[in-house]
Amino acid sequence: MGRSSSIAFAVLLILGCAILCAHPVAAAEQSQPDLIITGVTAPSSAVLGGKVFLSATVKNAGSGDSSYSYTYFYISKDMVIDSSDSYLGRAYSASLAPAGSRAVSCSALVPSVPAGSFYILAKADGSNRISEGNEENNIGISDRLTIGPRLPTVTPTPVPSPGATPVTTQAQKPDLVISGMITPPVAVPGGKASLSTTVRNEGGAHAPYSYLYYYLSADTVQDTGDTYLGRAYLSPISPGTSRTVSNSLAIPSQISGTVYLCAIADGSGRIAEKNEGNNAGFSNPVTVQAGQIPGPTPSPAPSPAIILKPDLFALSVNGPDSGTAGNALAVQILVRNNGTTFSGSSLAALYLSTDKVITPGDSYIGSVSVPSVSAGSTVTVGGNIALPATIAAGTYYLGTIIDQADVIREIDEGNNVAFDNGPVTITWPVPGGSVEAQVEAAILKYTNQERIASGVSPLVQDPLLTSVARAHSLDMKERNFFSHANPDGLSPFQRMAAAGYRYSAAAENIAATSAFTLSSSPDEAGRYFVQEMWMQSTGHRENILSSAYTRIGIGVVYEPDRSSSPYGFIATQDFGRP
Repeated sequence: MGRSSSIAFAVLLILGCAILCAHPVAAAEQSQPDLIITGVTAPSSAVLGGKVFLSATVKNAGSGDSSYSYTYFYISKDMVIDSSDSYLGRAYSASLAPAGSRAVSCSALVPSVPAGSFYILAKADGSNRISEGNEENNIGISDRLTIGPRLPTVTPTPVPSPGATPVTTQAQKPDLVISGMITPPVAVPGGKASLSTTVRNEGGAHAPYSYLYYYLSADTVQDTGDTYLGRAYLSPISPGTSRTVSNSLAIPSQISGTVYLCAIADGSGRIAEKNEGNNAGFSNPVTVQAGQIPGPTPSPAPSPAIILKPDLFALSVNGPDSGTAGNALAVQILVRNNGTTFSGSSLAALYLSTDKVITPGDSYIGSVSVPSVSAGSTVTVGGNIALPATIAAGTYYLGTIIDQADVIREIDEGNNVAFDNGPVTITWPVPGGSVEAQVEAAILKYTNQERIASGVSPLVQDPLLTSVARAHSLDMKERNFFSHANPDGLSPFQRMAAAGYRYSAAAENIAATSAFTLSSSPDEAGRYFVQEMWMQSTGHRENILSSAYTRIGIGVVYEPDRSSSPYGFIATQDFGRP
């Protein structure tokens, strides 16, 4: 089971019955992440308009997995982030397991502030996309940074803040340098100049993807007076290897005379390098003069350049013709990578829309995992998606938006949407109209009886938690597994979050028994789940009697095929506190 949910196992053998399994999830306070900044690194001095390299160490101090986030950097006269501070930029942080930490960095220009003493403040999860155990401890503070009015002759070496935890040694970091540039000797104002840039990784670690930034300079010193020309994508580079990027740049129409083309490796400062001061490279002199015809590039270069990027394309979405509010909808999505390299993993968000235009403003019903897709390959993904119990009955179109969170940088960001041409009709369930619904009602009754007898307030049935519980029980039946984590690797807490349920505490119980059939008493089946199974197991009993939870969702399905496992009645209890 998952490392963060601390799931205990209890296997009960009841005489005359098959083996009965019930798996509880431990208290939910153990399932929430808590991102903190353990150190902020900034230079001791900088100048107005100059470039500074900033880094911070992000740690997950909680006991639940944290998904990806962004660390925001600010410059401040004090140690508090407020409206008087200036935003400098943000750095991406990948997911973190409990107790895990990661160094993040960004390169920023010093804004127009009065010369003097400042602090660099780093805020973990600056966009507040993650629900944390503590939302008030996300800020880290650097040592003092002195801002001067003039460019220094020597770039100061960044000084780490006390308490900052180094993640890797300098020798283990990548180090990108410009090892060569080929440009035409002449260019025309307003025309384009073809160039070829070679970047080498002289460090001791793999360099992830980055961007080459290009400038036009009057000399061979890159400073704030240079003209920005654009950027180019650079794919990952292994230690000791090189990569060449060929492209063309537009020369401003007002430029004339002798100039130099400057390339900056990792121009956006997204990579923490062994040496941050050796990223610039310059071309030979280029004469810009009206009427000149640029000479041939010594090394032929394709135009436009072949850029190694993925391009996820949503080919189709398929779903059933009908569904019931509060139950699950079986969905299948066909995804193709039309790009030039593998995509990396992502999520496909699913919506119900009243028309064939799918947007984030439609009714979100969940998401499915999309694995990394090789260039030119097609994959089929899908699963059982829990329909909200509160969704209005009516006719909808089922649609998807691939990589809606923009985790993957693609060649074309506009082809990620698809919809099912056939509409789906959503109806409301008939109360008590099935044996499974009657067993759910009995489980709620006996669960609250146990709580009241122990002096704990009864639980209120929650529509969102009910839809999550029903979908998980159906998923265990349809895909023939018995676990809190489904075959896509989603935990109970991730499934709750995907359904839109925000909680301060959460837990889950599951169980299956073949002791009853559809002709059995639903009340007796519900009582058996609560009193004879869950209450006889320490972990399940603690979840049922815990005062930490105020809401519950219950989902029951029946599996008539006795040759598979789980079989018989399958039940899920999802507990929560908003």
